[in-house]
Amino acid sequence: THSVDYDMVAGPRLAFGYRLNRCATVEATYFGLHDWSNSATALGDNNLRVPGDLAFATQDFFDSDRMRISSNSRLNNAEINYFRRTGFKNIALLAGFRYLNLDETFNINATDIDAGQSSDYNIRATNRLYGAQFGGRWQKRWDAIGLDFVGKAGVFGNCAKQQTFVGDFDNTFVLRESTTSGSRTGVVGELGLNGTCQLTKAFYARVGYTLLWVEGLARAMDQLDFTDTPQSGTALVFGSGAFMHGVSVGLEARW
Repeated sequence: THSVDYDMVAGPRLAFGYRLNRCATVEATYFGLHDWSNSATALGDNNLRVPGDLAFATQDFFDSDRMRISSNSRLNNAEINYFRRTGFKNIALLAGFRYLNLDETFNINATDIDAGQSSDYNIRATNRLYGAQFGGRWQKRWDAIGLDFVGKAGVFGNCAKQQTFVGDFDNTFVLRESTTSGSRTGVVGELGLNGTCQLTKAFYARVGYTLLWVEGLARAMDQLDFTDTPQSGTALVFGSGAFMHGVSVGLEARW
């Protein structure tokens, strides 16, 4: 499974804040990763097959010459938060609403070079999480330098769906084609450390590091089913999580 771990990629992060009064601020944030992908290939000589009974029910996934696995993910996060300063210096509490979408595709492509055939076992899993979150932020300034640390978490509803396709005989024969939907609760937590440096009266350079943890997902690879029954591939399997982290660099304007 480590053969398709994702490398670091860049994506946009946009934030807009409005100060309601001396104690309260509203902030809206979006970030996303739109093309996260990796692949790996195993080469053989009429001796590669998928596990379980599924291999014996197919031609292209039994004693093939090449197996290629590929994984692709898209992440979208949007949230709006209300910050309220407390009686403790430099500390504000937050309450807000977050939407997080994780869309994954996992594919196994089997090729029989002698027969000139290539078929796919393809799964697409979509997770859409909605919910309230709570947390806090600590901020400190030293002349032109600023530092803030924010933590937030919440319990979310996850509306998930998985779509399965298994083809054979060069994808001309459909062995499986199904869509299954379901829902359950999940958890989203985030920690962020950010620093700013004042460049002009209105502009600041900004650098940060973010940790994002999501639990209660239906991941694409967890939907793989190598049995061969009428119900094979129709389940929606929850229980996995995702841990993401990365650096952000940008520019901040204040007016």
